[in-house]
Amino acid sequence: MHMSGRTIGIAGLALFFASGCVGTSGVTQSMANTAPTDGIRDRMSSVMESVQKPFKELAASKVTAPDSTWDWVTAAPSGATRAETILTTVADSSVRELLPEFRAPDIKLVSAGDHEAYRITAINGAAINDYNQLNTSAAQAVDSGKKVTITLTAEGGSQGPSSEVTVEPAKLMALTQAVSSREPLVRVSAEGNPWLLIREDGTRCKVMSRVERTRCLMHVAVSLGVCWGAAQTLPGDVQAMCDGVPLKCLTVSETLEALYGGPKKSDSENKATENGCSFRAVSEREDYLLPTNYKRLQHACDEAAKDSMAPPPIPAFATLPGLGYPGPAILGDARALSGFLLQRQIYQPGEPERVGWLVFQGDALRRGAVVQLTVELGHGPNHLTFSLPKQ
Repeated sequence: MHMSGRTIGIAGLALFFASGCVGTSGVTQSMANTAPTDGIRDRMSSVMESVQKPFKELAASKVTAPDSTWDWVTAAPSGATRAETILTTVADSSVRELLPEFRAPDIKLVSAGDHEAYRITAINGAAINDYNQLNTSAAQAVDSGKKVTITLTAEGGSQGPSSEVTVEPAKLMALTQAVSSREPLVRVSAEGNPWLLIREDGTRCKVMSRVERTRCLMHVAVSLGVCWGAAQTLPGDVQAMCDGVPLKCLTVSETLEALYGGPKKSDSENKATENGCSFRAVSEREDYLLPTNYKRLQHACDEAAKDSMAPPPIPAFATLPGLGYPGPAILGDARALSGFLLQRQIYQPGEPERVGWLVFQGDALRRGAVVQLTVELGHGPNHLTFSLPKQ
């Protein structure tokens, strides 16, 4: 099946947005995801419909899924400014550079620090009070593909002089990138799920992660886009550690082996080599996206099922709450991983963000408390920290 970068991004985001709210234990319920499908156009506003579509088409009827055998827990971002505490202030110079069509009110702006500035106070008439609301509105505008009307108010109070300008969604996203530029690392929320947003000049990178304790796996979602400037090949690299111990970046077949293979390898065999830690090195391998061990693993599962009364396993990645995948679990995960695993690509300014996955493995994840990700986007490493819930 051929998929555009936008289609892959839509379905990749759906994995995390379909997961629901935080449970009573303080741990987010297992995040759901699906295999890719063509024809999906709305990434967020109709995400549930987008996720469920391939299952409805493939399954003759809804099948109640057995209890999950996977122990996924959400990693909570830390060490970043919460988007709800950031004002939507943008420098006058940025407004004029990004929105040359903008006509300012005929009055001198109040100085914000050493720079004249505006505040984005409304989009299509709906009030915008903080950066998280602005970021959500910008993403919804990109999904809709429709022009939006921005209200810019002279900094110094909500009653200051205001002007409106109608722009394409990509322009709104670029303006969002320029807001409060002194905050390069921001914690944003989308559909109740926490992301860390890296803002490096015109480059945006959102990161979210979850951990499967029993298989010692970490699943990372990365959303990338360029708002202005030259085209870029992204990401430069991504590496991960848990409690200071390097984690191994996995291929599709290595991930399937960790999920469905036999007895776990010894710590010495699982230890990440220098090249094995680097997403950039691993993703250039010829077999990176190939489920080369699929037939062997599927045969082993079929043989084990003959003597077992237990229900068949559900996929670790290609699953929805309460709905069985219409096929073997290994098949679902092989398709999902082959379709969504992140690869370095060229990103053009103004294009919608694209989403990809990374999978890391390491014994430290079994009882680890802190996960560190290092993301390179072209101007040096960005260090991200996530906390894991106590067991």
